This record gives sequence, structure tokens and C-alpha cells, in this order.
Amino acid sequence: MGVYSKKVYKKDKKGNWKLTLNGLEVVPHNEKFWLRNKDIESSSNLREKTYLIFQSSKSGKSKNVISAITYFGSDEKVERKLLTTSNKISNSHR
Repeated sequence: MGVYSKKVYKKDKKGNWKLTLNGLEVVPHNEKFWLRNKDIESSSNLREKTYLIFQSSKSGKSKNVISAITYFGSDEKVERKLLTTSNKISNSHR
């Protein structure tokens, strides 16, 4: 499991992104979890699309998702950035 910073944005009347939610989220950071979710979104009717950025793990045997941006239609997006690959978050990230 990894700890991600999570920011939710919605477009205002002028078409600019406005931050509506800011927090932390604990979800798996491995490549398989995120790719499986991308497969699921293709059958979703939420019109969602996720873009992922990978980085090799320390062992080099797998990849971690260090950044994920999901768009829900054209009016909402969620940005996640990996802070740590452990379940614990340091005080500097709180």
C-alpha cells in the first residue's frame, strides 16, 4: 500500500480548474492494481480516463505508480501523487 496526496478539482463557470478537496489516500501503488482499474473504467459510464506515470521499484522487479490523473468527463479531475510506499506517513506530509 502507498500513501498518495489526493486533490480533486472541478471546473468553475469560466472553465478554470478549482481545487475542491485536498487530502491523503492509502491505496495500492503497484502497476497491476492501477492497470486493472483502467480496464474497469472502459466499461464505466462515468466517462473517466486515467493517465499514469510509472517508476521502477527499488528492487527493479516491478513498477510503482507515482502519479495518476483521472478525468471524469470534462468537468472534474482527481490528481494523486505518491508520497510513500509504506502505510505510514511522515509528519512532513501531513
